[in-house]
Amino acid sequence: MVLAVLTGLLVLITAFYAWQTRKMVGEMEATRVAQAAAVDEMRRTREASIRPVLVPHTELLDPRQPQVFFGIKNVGRGPAIAVDVVLRWVELMRFRLRCPVLEPGEVRLVKVGTYGTDPDPINPETHEAGERTLRLTGRCEDVAGVVHAVDSRAPLFDQWENNISEELEREIIAEARASRDRARHVT
Repeated sequence: MVLAVLTGLLVLITAFYAWQTRKMVGEMEATRVAQAAAVDEMRRTREASIRPVLVPHTELLDPRQPQVFFGIKNVGRGPAIAVDVVLRWVELMRFRLRCPVLEPGEVRLVKVGTYGTDPDPINPETHEAGERTLRLTGRCEDVAGVVHAVDSRAPLFDQWENNISEELEREIIAEARASRDRARHVT
């Protein structure tokens, strides 16, 4: 009888230890999953902190002067290394930009056109809405050596429309039309 009671007690103790072990395994698995998620989040944060993000950029440096500059801007947090991109605007413009390093916030500009000339290739009034977008494609690397594909778009004329007052815009358009009319009367 004593042997039966002791055997029953041993079975209960063994069952208790098995239950505790199973509970600990579940807690360890939950801890492992949480740690893996934390490590993944830290990896993504680190990647985001060094990732370059290249976008098309336009500048009308002085609205009274018809000089338009197109280029690229790094809006990411890390420098872009070995930049090799092509900037396109419909069929009118396509040029390749290469540079060894483009720091965060840095802009590389190229003067490629005039605003208000005849013929007026970049006048917003002469293009459909679908043609008012610059597209940047290519590649660059981050400081860790990871290659990033570049494929971004930006509106071409929004910046100008936001920076030019309506009165100044009317003045620029009137000057451009007058210049065009004078040129037509000469020929």
